[in-house]
Amino acid sequence: SSAAPAQKTTAPAAPSGDARTLEAPSSSSGATTDSAIAPVPVPPQGGGFVGGSNRKVDRSAALTLEAPKDKLSTVGDQVIAVTDRYRGFVLSSSVTSAGTENSSGQFDLRIPVRSLRPALRDLSALADVKARTENANDVTASFVSARTRLEELQAERRGLLRRLEKAPTDQAASAIRARIRIVNAQIESQTRVMAELRRRTNYA
Repeated sequence: SSAAPAQKTTAPAAPSGDARTLEAPSSSSGATTDSAIAPVPVPPQGGGFVGGSNRKVDRSAALTLEAPKDKLSTVGDQVIAVTDRYRGFVLSSSVTSAGTENSSGQFDLRIPVRSLRPALRDLSALADVKARTENANDVTASFVSARTRLEELQAERRGLLRRLEKAPTDQAASAIRARIRIVNAQIESQTRVMAELRRRTNYA
């Protein structure tokens, strides 16, 4: 069977408010864009963050080095020296050097995030690198949620203090004080959560 001949159709002109009016003309058409048409602004992301430097990222790295048995202690001292050089700190360390084949050392370090790459470079130069991994976990949502919860608790405490000043009876004042104690404990707990998140995102 033969196909029906194609018909030429003309699309109706887009209304003046159509989104197509924001498209840039092709370079071959010779047309220019209307300066009165502004691009549609991009709304901010949820939580008040637009991205970029506002993102909170938890970074970590693991490095396995192989050194001669007679230099194990020396390499361990150099690991600590590199950590000090980049204003980090040693959370824990363990070195076993008894002249056996199982001599080893393990260091749990905290390095400022901005210095992670150069610190890894210097640590890798101490001995032969057998393994190296780096991880990054975006915790922006958790950070925003914790900060918002802390602000809510602080606002609640301010409201309770105002109510306490105007409490009509001792019984009402006692109930408000009990609630304030609960809110104070929640604020303290949430403050620790925020401090831990800041530590995780400031140090790798």
